Amino acid sequence: MSNKPYGRGERSRRGFSDDNYYPAPRSPYPSSSSAAPRFPASSSAPMGGPTVTVDASVKWFNPTKGFGFVTPVDGSGDAFLHVSVVEGAGLTEIAEGTTIRCEIGTGQKGRQVARILSVDQTTAAAPRPRSPMGAPGGMGARPPRPDRDAPMGDPTEMEGTVKWYSVEKGFGFVAAPDGGKDIFVHSNTLKRSQIATLEPEQAVRMTVVPTQKGREATSVEIV
Repeated sequence: MSNKPYGRGERSRRGFSDDNYYPAPRSPYPSSSSAAPRFPASSSAPMGGPTVTVDASVKWFNPTKGFGFVTPVDGSGDAFLHVSVVEGAGLTEIAEGTTIRCEIGTGQKGRQVARILSVDQTTAAAPRPRSPMGAPGGMGARPPRPDRDAPMGDPTEMEGTVKWYSVEKGFGFVAAPDGGKDIFVHSNTLKRSQIATLEPEQAVRMTVVPTQKGREATSVEIV
């Protein structure tokens, strides 16, 4: 019997290697004693893995739809923000332009906010005036114009064929299989999806949302 003390070699035989050992990733589902946000059992919850802590500006957030996007100040590309993360920070909504410090990881829809650590509302944009249409004497008032880039419906998954894409212009279009209007693809979406460019006739799978300007891809995957 060997008198070799229990150590590195013994740990390796038991299935643990000091050189390749990493602690288990922190669960995105904290215990009831934690003040951290809870994630519902849905496709918006993070899939685990590492996260990075960054400062970001809220690009837009729609509490009715239950999601929005933030833009990290490090230029790493927009990240999806789910309502459960906002509620986990003790908020019911969060205004455009608000600066947050957050953890960003990778979920089923790509980059997304896993947790909000702090909120600075001094940078938030002024709230838009509500339409006076329902107020007495307000029937003739003109309602504010909606944000042309804000989603007007739920995201859907679909495949399509690239019609054209220009790196210089920073955008392109994908032909829709349903015969509807072509789908707009911006360079920021490709950056989030870690794709440099698209080629004509290339087959892609996308997450698409309807906007005031038409349908737009929020994530792209080459198939």
